[in-house]
Amino acid sequence: MDLFTLPITQEHQKKAAQLADKYAYNGSIMNGARNYTSKLSNLIISEFLGVELKNKYNYDLYYKGQFVAIITNYWGVPKPPPDDYIIKLPDTYKQKSDWYIFTGLNAAYDKLYIFGAIKTKDFFLISRQ
Repeated sequence: MDLFTLPITQEHQKKAAQLADKYAYNGSIMNGARNYTSKLSNLIISEFLGVELKNKYNYDLYYKGQFVAIITNYWGVPKPPPDDYIIKLPDTYKQKSDWYIFTGLNAAYDKLYIFGAIKTKDFFLISRQ
């Protein structure tokens, strides 16, 4: 299956590293361990949609009147395995947003894969089935 892919430049990587240092969320699900990968994907998506990156705990972007959280997974391989597209979130996930956009980064950090978007409430309804 081909994924929607966006390129990542060295400038993106540099800016994401700066953002990760500035907006470290130590209370996040990963306890701050994924700040760089999160900021890199957030930066690419905000640029792609043409909106400002918000860097808020409960959402990453505000797009067309909706709060959007970007959920990123990292694969240590050039491309994500076909069966690994679904990202599970715990029932206690704390972010309050209207939408999730699911993304993944490749091992070289030069490609961002977009898997799709879903309304937050629909995601939790489906994930509990």
